[in-house]
Amino acid sequence: MSVFSYSTKASSINNQSLAGLVERVTFHNTDNGFCIIKVKVNHKKDLITIIGNSATISAGQHIEASGIWVNDKEYGLQFKAHTLKVSVPTSIDGIENI
Repeated sequence: MSVFSYSTKASSINNQSLAGLVERVTFHNTDNGFCIIKVKVNHKKDLITIIGNSATISAGQHIEASGIWVNDKEYGLQFKAHTLKVSVPTSIDGIENI
């Protein structure tokens, strides 16, 4: 899966994909799986906020997400994931961190 290069303009039409490392779990509801996570995407300085659903999620996991960019009036640019799954790292560094 390729790493998505994002811009400051939000898209509400096209599904896009991204992959990265969960740096922080801001919120996770264990009853319904709703989560807000901060993800480090390769070659990007800032963390990306992803909102979605996952039964379990924790910092240090690699994720793959598919969804759309939304510009929330209160929280700014976020990636709204329609699918969010923990992925197995394929790089040497990623495997060593498991």
